[in-house]
Amino acid sequence: MRIFLKIVAFALIVLFTVPVVRYRTVSPCGMLKKEYVERVERQAREVEEQALEQASAYSDEAEAVAEEVAGVVEDVTAGIAAGVAEAKVRRMSTWECTKELIDLKLGGEADER
Repeated sequence: MRIFLKIVAFALIVLFTVPVVRYRTVSPCGMLKKEYVERVERQAREVEEQALEQASAYSDEAEAVAEEVAGVVEDVTAGIAAGVAEAKVRRMSTWECTKELIDLKLGGEADER
């Protein structure tokens, strides 16, 4: 009987702590920040692909230089995007983050601030 009570107590502890831990680690503002950065990175990759296509039309050397430049630009863009996303999300409440995240996921674009 004691073993059964210990198992039930352990199960109740797990049932109550998992949602609390999940809420702390997966916040709407963190998800929104990640979504902002992913969108900027996706746009940067599209621009990079277009630039590489155009550079390959000239020569292999131009394509190699374009690849190096694109790598540096992508790294800088990701850093700037992370900083801007952090600054924007820091000013928002959890409700505002949730609303904007839903707008991004469903509508594609959120209101610009």
